[in-house]
Amino acid sequence: MSTENLHVVILAGGKGERFWPLSTPENPKPFLKFFSDRSLLQQTFDRARSVVSSERILLVVGKQHEKISKEQLPELSADQILLEPAGRDTAAAIGFASLHLPSDALMLVLPADHLIPDQNLFASDIRTASDFAESQGGPVTFGIRPDRPETGYGYIKAAETPVAQGIYPVERFVEKPDRDRAVEYLREGSFYWNSGIFLWRVSRIQKLLEQHLPDLWNGLKSNQSYETLSRISIDFGVMQKADRVVMVRASFRWDDVGSWNSLPRILKTDEQGNLVWGSHVGLETTNCILYAESLTMVTAGIQDLVVIQRGDHVLICHKDYADRLKELLAKLPS
Repeated sequence: MSTENLHVVILAGGKGERFWPLSTPENPKPFLKFFSDRSLLQQTFDRARSVVSSERILLVVGKQHEKISKEQLPELSADQILLEPAGRDTAAAIGFASLHLPSDALMLVLPADHLIPDQNLFASDIRTASDFAESQGGPVTFGIRPDRPETGYGYIKAAETPVAQGIYPVERFVEKPDRDRAVEYLREGSFYWNSGIFLWRVSRIQKLLEQHLPDLWNGLKSNQSYETLSRISIDFGVMQKADRVVMVRASFRWDDVGSWNSLPRILKTDEQGNLVWGSHVGLETTNCILYAESLTMVTAGIQDLVVIQRGDHVLICHKDYADRLKELLAKLPS
């Protein structure tokens, strides 16, 4: 099992506006504790520790979140926390991190805003991918078998014949589909959700950045002002254009936690279908998401609601409106 040469890069960007009032600019999604004692960032660190020692973990985070990062991950030294002066999406963040690793190292990229409850299965899949990347260089991506016609994720079209056990050539990446196409992808069986988790040799991803995003790569190497770098994702800028990309068919459960509605899909609910955190007393309360930071929440005769209390803010909305919180926030006084 080839993890001796493996390093992990955790990407902790993103605003997570759909998780107001828990999520704020000062405390965005990766730093939130969703019905857990550990934040998403801390859970990602725990997953990384299942395959490497803490000394081989780097965190890429916005400069404004340096303090909270150090508070949540005191295990990391100062030189393991790479500060971005400005958000420039994942291609810049990955290129930036690669410059802090040996060129012959394997580099596993983990977004810090995912829920993956199956740590042992995750570690097993990473070892499988590492064995392959050690000899082939990558890129290796991880595909999640869909269980519903999801329109909020990008997809990976995998070839039918594997190149190794559980590893398939990638035929193409597909942008977020409409519902009819998502239904067809689910029926067809060779389309997988793009998890945004990647593994490659450092020299290989650097060569791909140089080939497909030369201005960005040259800017990173020459210490060009970070704010002037192009804002582009690694998926669009590199992965969709690269050759010899393969996909590990993930055995672990995964969700990218895009809104409150995503949580009951992967976290355990009670007998009434409620997801509850904090002090709650309920009567005939079903299929609700209830989060109380500091108050006792009392409910009766409600269903399909999201009720979130943090400090002096309370959100109450029907689940059907949970994906429209950005619209709601725009109406709040600044």
